[in-house]
Amino acid sequence: MDSRAHGRSSSSSVNITYDLMTSDVVSLLDYLGFSKIHFVGWSDGGIIGLNLAMNYPDTLYSLFAFAAHYYSSGGNNAYMPPVFAAYFKRTQAEYEAFNPNKPYEIFLNDLLTMWANYPKWAKVDFEKIPSDLPVWIVAGDHEEVINREQTDTMAGWISQAGELILL
Repeated sequence: MDSRAHGRSSSSSVNITYDLMTSDVVSLLDYLGFSKIHFVGWSDGGIIGLNLAMNYPDTLYSLFAFAAHYYSSGGNNAYMPPVFAAYFKRTQAEYEAFNPNKPYEIFLNDLLTMWANYPKWAKVDFEKIPSDLPVWIVAGDHEEVINREQTDTMAGWISQAGELILL
């Protein structure tokens, strides 16, 4: 799935938020006629998956959330890892090739604003996830962006969650 304003999907004057992208997923599922899915999400996709589990749990059979965080300060923003700088360079070229409707700088600013401010979840939000929904909270052992404390805390807040740290 192409997230709103990423790649070939159109954007609007509405600010990009996790709630908006989550509602896009629900709308796409409805359009495609899927009532329930297994969801695998990385980074923003993992956050969208968690949002689905909290607010639209009936759409999920299971959730695999990789490199997600629960609070906007959960990222390690002290430095820009070389791999992340290369990622931004590559995504700019791809974005400009597929989406000529909005300048990349505006798109990136929208994302940076979202990343700086969202999500802002607490334990009470995770308590909305049904205890019979299988959930995996996953991160890399050498994760450069998400603080490990965020991964450990989320896994602890979801009673049935498994935590997987990839080496």
